This record gives sequence, structure tokens and C-alpha cells, in this order.
Amino acid sequence: MTDGVDLEFIGGAVEFRKELIKYTTKLGFEFKYVRNEKRCIHAVCEESHCDWFIKAKRNLVNDHFVVDKTNLVHQCIGNLVMQQTSRLVPNIIGDLVLSNVKSNPTISGKDIVREMKQGYAIDVDYWKAWRAVESARNKVFGSYDDSYDHLRWYCEAIQRTNPGNFVLLEKNNVNHHFEGNIVVL
Repeated sequence: MTDGVDLEFIGGAVEFRKELIKYTTKLGFEFKYVRNEKRCIHAVCEESHCDWFIKAKRNLVNDHFVVDKTNLVHQCIGNLVMQQTSRLVPNIIGDLVLSNVKSNPTISGKDIVREMKQGYAIDVDYWKAWRAVESARNKVFGSYDDSYDHLRWYCEAIQRTNPGNFVLLEKNNVNHHFEGNIVVL
């Protein structure tokens, strides 16, 4: 988002809002919306004496959102340190820590709480951090349901292409969770 004017967001207003939250979180300041609509968004720094702002509007040709005016210079940046924000929902926190989840798939919610505090000076409760890890894992690896569906497809493909062979996909009859897979060729 540091490029300013003419920056384009293919996902429209939703993507622009999400990127704006991530951008301001990384820089460590809060903003407020002056205008927040499907076709136009105008945000300003929450500090009244600061001139920072960003305006973006919908491109009517392709429905992308395009930044058309900005002042990305803060007069207040030395005074601001966020402690917590309601805008940081789990999927946005998940986007912020996506690279960590890619490099360490077993990362815990506790690790994310610590990272958000150290890296962004933000207090995130454990459950929000845990949901953020799950959101990031789903983006990186897909959902558990999708993985199970792929496994079922794989077993069916083995049986189709290798007639006479035995394939068993075991699941728990109580909770229907995957327990194991047996292939006999």
C-alpha cells in the first residue's frame, strides 16, 4: 500500500479495507473511516491533528478499487502505539502471520499472541490468535474437510485403476474423524 495513488485492489472494497487494516497495523496507528461505502472509502488518522488520509473509489469498468488521493505522511507517528484493535479479526491476523504458519505449521495461538505483542505492540487474546492460526493454515494447506475429500478421491482412484486391490479408509464411527488408511496391492 506504500505506493499510494493508482494502487488497484482487484477484490474491490473488501480487499481494500482488509489491506488498509494490515497496513495501519504494521505501521502502528489507528484510523477512522470518514466515508465507508461500496463505491468510495475515505480514511483518516484517528489523531485529529494528523493530516494522514487515503481515498479510494470503485472503478466502474472492472469493479476494482483504486486509490485516487493520499497523504501518507504522519505528524503524529511518534505518539501512537496501538495496544489493541477491534478491526483485527482472526482472518486479518492470519494474513499477517501467514509466512510464519508456512514455515512452522505447528505454530500455536500462544506464539501468535507473543508475536503480535512483540512485532506490532498489539494485545490479542488467545482465542482470536488460535482462530487466526486456523485461518492461515486453511489458506496455506486447505481445510481438513478438503483434505479428507482428496483422500477419499485417492482411495477410489486406486480401486478404479487397480482392480482386485484392497483400499480401506478408516474413520471413527462416533465423531467421523479420519483414523487411518490401509492399501493392499
